[in-house]
Amino acid sequence: MKNKHMETFLMDLFERVAFICDARLTRFDLFHAHLFFNGEHNALGVLFHAKEYPARNEQMPYDLGYCQRGSDLEVCCTSMKRRNVVWVFGQTGLALIEPFARAPFFTVFEDEFGVSVADFFYFTSGVNQGLHVVPFR
Repeated sequence: MKNKHMETFLMDLFERVAFICDARLTRFDLFHAHLFFNGEHNALGVLFHAKEYPARNEQMPYDLGYCQRGSDLEVCCTSMKRRNVVWVFGQTGLALIEPFARAPFFTVFEDEFGVSVADFFYFTSGVNQGLHVVPFR
């Protein structure tokens, strides 16, 4: 990312979201977010997803493919309900969204808030370390 102030700001948001969700900044837990624009409300926001690739076990018996392999992320129904956090530019806080009727993954999708603009990926270690932006066209 070319703008260091924006990069620092977004990395700080990831840290705050990790605290709210009781998440770790790892490739199995919290590592990505979705930038969206809502034209009706003239709002730009970011939807964060934690608990992305939990370990496959009795509580999470689903095969999520290659990215799940090697996961040590233990989850339960309660922690999965706390995996979605939204932040809207110009607002002062983060909002935890608990979609109770969407078991077992409890996922909220960015297109429920508006048009997808870009994805953010934040890795704290490894060959892809840093913040990466993938814009949509």
